Amino acid sequence: MNFIDFFKSYGIEIKNKEQMLRAFTHSSFSNEQHTKNYERLEFLGDAVLQLITSEYFYLNSNLSEGEMSKKRASFVCESALATYAKEIGLNKYIRVGHGQASNINDTIIADVFESTLGAIYLDCGFDNAKKYIDEIYKDQSYIYLYPILAIFEYFGIEIPALTDSSLYSYEFLVENQRYSEVIEEKINLDSKPVAIKLIDSEDEIPEEK
Repeated sequence: MNFIDFFKSYGIEIKNKEQMLRAFTHSSFSNEQHTKNYERLEFLGDAVLQLITSEYFYLNSNLSEGEMSKKRASFVCESALATYAKEIGLNKYIRVGHGQASNINDTIIADVFESTLGAIYLDCGFDNAKKYIDEIYKDQSYIYLYPILAIFEYFGIEIPALTDSSLYSYEFLVENQRYSEVIEEKINLDSKPVAIKLIDSEDEIPEEK
């Protein structure tokens, strides 16, 4: 499947193929091939995504301004965007230079998520861009949780002052499943309560019974 067919599966008809191809083009590729890259489209896509996400929470929740800001931040952070892109297969179309080919990292993947959204907006209008993102956000009860600081911020937990942070780690309990340091999957916060506790990393963690 090429990227034209990929977007068509979301009801998006790409007319400006050259522009969308640029949205998949990293600077390492453009430097080698003397062509344009995705950076300007990424700038535009970031703004479009912020608006779509803000409207989404405004219309689909009764959260306060502060709560909406926190939730929006978790939906549009680099880790979340890279995960969306990989889940739907957007990352397969990224063009990088030879030196970058073995390191298409989450930063690049997240950038392309935004740049392709910018290209959709220019080519197909805001309503189609919104439809595309709404499809990805279709279950608003899910959220992507990543590094510990982001989790603490989301739950409004005060970060403890540690004399030697290297001696400590954090354990996450979602129902009876255990995570350490980072959660890299979708967790339904409406039905799966999350517990966070500080543990001494030098102590052995007891096995689940």
